[in-house]
This record gives sequence, structure tokens and C-alpha cells, in this order.
Amino acid sequence: MAIRFFDLVGGIKKVRLQGKRQERVINMASARGIYIWGIRKVGDRIEFRVRDSGFEALKHIAEENGYELEVVEEKGFYLWRGIIRRRLGFIVGALVFILALYFLSSFVWTLEVSGNQKVDKNKILIIAAKYGLYEGAPKWSFKRSEVEEGLLKDLSQLSYVKVDIRGVKANIEVVEKILPDENANTPCHLVASRDGIVCDMLVLQGEPSVKIGDVVAKGDILISGIVFPHYDLQEEEDEDIPLEELKPYTVRARGEVKARVWYEGYGECPLKKEEVLLTGKSYQRFYFKAGEKIFWLKGDKKPDFVMATRKKRGKFIKTPWGDWGWGEEVWLEEMKKTTVYSEEEALKIARQKALKALKAELPRQAKRLETKTEVISTPGDAIIRVKAQAEVIENIAVCQPIEKKINLANW
Repeated sequence: MAIRFFDLVGGIKKVRLQGKRQERVINMASARGIYIWGIRKVGDRIEFRVRDSGFEALKHIAEENGYELEVVEEKGFYLWRGIIRRRLGFIVGALVFILALYFLSSFVWTLEVSGNQKVDKNKILIIAAKYGLYEGAPKWSFKRSEVEEGLLKDLSQLSYVKVDIRGVKANIEVVEKILPDENANTPCHLVASRDGIVCDMLVLQGEPSVKIGDVVAKGDILISGIVFPHYDLQEEEDEDIPLEELKPYTVRARGEVKARVWYEGYGECPLKKEEVLLTGKSYQRFYFKAGEKIFWLKGDKKPDFVMATRKKRGKFIKTPWGDWGWGEEVWLEEMKKTTVYSEEEALKIARQKALKALKAELPRQAKRLETKTEVISTPGDAIIRVKAQAEVIENIAVCQPIEKKINLANW
């Protein structure tokens, strides 16, 4: 195997010898140390292989003795010498480019954070940089396990961290701890979340501030978290009541206050509608980007569409010398379409839109009492406008913490 490899390095020629008593030439060549192998008879000729280094001597022997020697096939690395000499600049440039890409791919050029909701992304990136992971960081300068352990140690809000590196892109995936609500027992009022008319109440803890039938506005206190002790003065007139028991105290108001509230939805439809649609025709362009230069590989001219939208996509590597990579442009042809509606058709579409918008506003638990629609556009308008309104019953009580600045000791 090694001998065959060195033969290819030096070069091998397959030759065809024609003449009488051809074995005479082979014997003379062997006597002079010319290595010949692969001898076979082809008609009145013989074919064999000889090293490139011994070909000239073999040719000289054949010519001296009146034999015709023809080269049938050549093999060897030396055949590439001329090509390499002519394309030396291109080959060197390609090698330098490949080495540069390989070198640049050993850096982290894009860093992302996923899974965080309450923990600030910038805080995670700053701590990751502390342990060696940042945009532009060499991959050999940090260990993923050390970055993960460092983030868990420095950020107590995290329960899990995973650093995933793919190519030049790194992603820090985090899972935050679910902490107990610190305000679960904080004193608070129950206030109205929206305007309405109170129709039902259930007070579990706290002092009711409204009664059934009252009209309330958003933010009004429904059940107060400040409780005043109740004593029957006639029964307790002969007893001394401690002063501390007469002072008001705060609790976390609990209960439910249902009210009749109203939701609205809006919809409109023009009598003459113009929209832009895709025709289905498209045009693609491919290019290679090297820094600030773009080399078009296919479709170097823009399409002759009257109207079109352009979409770009590709894979690029961010480097100090700009973006490098392959890209694609897709041009989608567009056309304008004009639709004319009658007043009845426009009214139907506007009413459907209004009801759809109203449905999106309604809470799932709400009990709907009545739904009605109303045309709010004036005759002669180019747009038909419709308002939909629903009357529902829902619990409007929400917690509002009691301000700490209230000093109950002065009551």
C-alpha cells in the first residue's frame, strides 16, 4: 500500500508497446533497473505500467530498437502541479477563508436568554459575562457547567439553568422559582374593578361599605379592611371595656360582590373597501454576503412587479468585519382589489365585527343578561359603524392593599 502511494506521488504511466519480439524491450528495461508491472497482451501489442521516473529511459530503449511506444494513461499527483500553479491565488484565498471561518466559529457571536419572566435579562447577561460567557467570547475561555453553577449561585430566583451552544449561537435557558405570595395575608380592601350596580354581596371578612342596589364606580371600596369593634353600650355600661378593644384594626377583606356591569364592542365596514392581495407570483434572489459586499448568485435584477412585498431570510455569522453568510430574497407580487358593499351587507359585516369584539371583552365567568347592537353612523357616511353592548353579572371585587401610612393608633 505504501509503495503504491509513493508510486502515485512520483507518477505512473500506462504504455502500449508495438513491434516484433516485444519481450526484448522489457528485458533490456529490467536489466537497466526500470521497474515494470501489470504486463498484459492486447492483440499484437502489450500494455504495462512504468514509473514516471523510468519512462524517459524506456522510451530511449524503444526508439533505439525501432519500437513504437504509446502512452495510454497517466496517474499521479504531479498532474495537479500545473493546475495548482495557475490557480494558486484562488486556492490560497479559499484556504484562508476556510481557516478564517473555522477560527471565527470558535467564538460566541450571538447570546440569547429564554424562560425568564421576572428576572431581568440584562442581569442574567451581566452575571454570565462574569463567568466568561458573553458575545464575542472564545469558546475555550469558559465552561458551560461553571456558567450554569454561577448563575444559580448568584441568582436565588432561578431553580434551573442550561447553557446550550450551537455553532456561534449560545442560549441561556432558565426556569424561575415559584415563590409564595408574600401578600397572601396583607391587610387590604375589596374595591370595584369597574362601574356597575351592586346586585348581590357575600362578606366573609371585613366591613361592608355598600349595599345591594348601590351604584359604584371603579375604585370604590366595597368591603373595607378596616374593622371597628361593635359593642352594645346598654349591656356593657356597667363593665369597663379596655381601650385597646375599642381601637379599629385591619384585616384582609374577603368576600364577593356581584354587580350588573356593561361591556361594549365596536365594528365598522366601509361601503367601498380597497385591499392589497397576493397574486401568487413570486421571484427569488440568492446572494452571498461578505461584510459590506453582496455577490448575487441568482437573480441579480429586481423583478418587474408593479406592486410587491419583499421578505428576507438567511444564515449569517457576525464578525468584526461585518456579516458573512448566505441570504435569500423572496418578492411576492401584490395587487389592489376594490369591493363595493350595499348598506345591508356592510351593516351585517359591521355587526359581526362588533359582536366579535364584544365577545373578546367578556370574562368567561360572567353571566350575560342582555345583548343589543346599535348603529352609530349617520346616514350618508361612507362607513357603517355599529356598537354592541352586553349587560352581565360578575364579581367586581378585587384586592387593594391598605396604605401603611394610615395610623390606627390615633383613631
